[in-house]
Parts: sequence; C-alpha cells; structure tokens
Amino acid sequence: MPRSARQEGFTLLEIMIAMSILVIGATSILGIFVVAVDWQSRRVENNRVADIINFAIAHAEVAFNTYEPSNVPKGQPPVPPSILVDLRDIDKARQDPDPQVQLAARRFPGCKYELVFERNPVGTGDSSVAVNVRIWGLPGVKDDPAYTDKIIFTRSGTPVQAFLNSPSLKARDEEKARGTSGRPR
Repeated sequence: MPRSARQEGFTLLEIMIAMSILVIGATSILGIFVVAVDWQSRRVENNRVADIINFAIAHAEVAFNTYEPSNVPKGQPPVPPSILVDLRDIDKARQDPDPQVQLAARRFPGCKYELVFERNPVGTGDSSVAVNVRIWGLPGVKDDPAYTDKIIFTRSGTPVQAFLNSPSLKARDEEKARGTSGRPR
C-alpha cells in the first residue's frame, strides 16, 4: 500500500474532541441529577413537615371535640388542658393511653408537639377555642420550635381562619390601632 494512500479511521485529535463533548454532556446530566435528587429530598421533607402539622391540628380538633366543658371547675376557662406529645421516646409514646399519641409515635418518631388551648378572643361561650400549635424536631429545620401557629376551632371542629380575616374584624383592628373604638364618647 503506497504511503500517499489515506488510511481510514479517527485521528487522535478527533477522539479527544469527541471525548471532551462526551465529558461535558455527562457532567451536565450529572449536575441535573444532583439538583433533582436534592429537590426530591426537600419535597419529601416538606411533605413530612406538612403531615406532622396536619396531624397535630387533627389531634387538637379531636381533643377539643371530645372535651366536655361542663366538668370544668368554677373560675377555670372552659378549654381542654394542654397536650404535650413527645415522640423522641418511642416506647413511652406507644404506651400512652391516648390513641392519637400512639398513632403519632408510629408515623412521626423523633419530633415533639404541644397543643395549648385558650379561649377564642372573638368567640363567645364554649363553642370555639384558639389552639396554639408548636412543633419541634422537624426534619431540615433548625429553629426551635420549628413551627408555631394559632388556629381557631368551632365546636364542630372546622377551622375558622377565614372568619379572622373578615372585613368587620379587620376594620375593628384598624380602629384599635388608630386609637378609636368606633363608640361614641
């Protein structure tokens, strides 16, 4: 075969260019994969946090709806006692007589929540209550307590957060902030 005849195949330069393109593509795909895995783990954590919050609120609803205010001693507000659920000691939580605590121990080990009941500031009588919900030990959250909220329940158990945002209550709060109560002096 004469030297002037060109041999078929790839040159070293062509192979290096192809490998560079392959490395750049693989790096891009790997970067997207890492971001997707991180996003998925955050999403799983957020769902777990939402599950814990919803469970604690449901526990407060059950406690309020099963509480009998007629047994309250005179001078005491007609609200259920505070509930502290510590799920860091799973064995102790599983032995708790409250079935809500036993269920929480199976679903959310390692966290702790507290439900503090108080009279509803805008309600009358025993028909509604405000519940302060505090949760500690949530995954991915460093604050202590990690979640705090105040929720209002009616006797049927339905949250009435929308009631608090009604125009009449907003107007009353704005009048208080301005120093006028809307009543004649």
